[in-house]
Amino acid sequence: MPRFRLKSLMLAVSLLAGMLGAWQWLIRAERFVIDDDGVGEHHRFEAMSLLRSPTSLAIRFHGEIDGTAEFVTHGGNVTTPVGPGKFDVRIREDQYESRSFIEYRPQGATTGRVVISCRFGYL
Repeated sequence: MPRFRLKSLMLAVSLLAGMLGAWQWLIRAERFVIDDDGVGEHHRFEAMSLLRSPTSLAIRFHGEIDGTAEFVTHGGNVTTPVGPGKFDVRIREDQYESRSFIEYRPQGATTGRVVISCRFGYL
């Protein structure tokens, strides 16, 4: 009898771990990278939620560039210009659509690296 309970418990824990892993995959962060070749060009990225009805979007812009740049979010927020040098900007905004657009607008930047990470939030 104790052996049966142990196997049942192990099966339940395995199923729970699998479900949690699948949930984490569904709410993963989108990540976009702009390297030296593209730092001087305007870029527009699309982030998509795999689940319905998001309620927020957390965005992080970080990296290092030799000029300045700004970022524009789907909600119309414009960051204050970043650079030259290292930067790390975080924005959280309401987001009720499963797609969001983020723009990178360089202003004199020609080299460096920019990383944009975004994660949808849910209630």
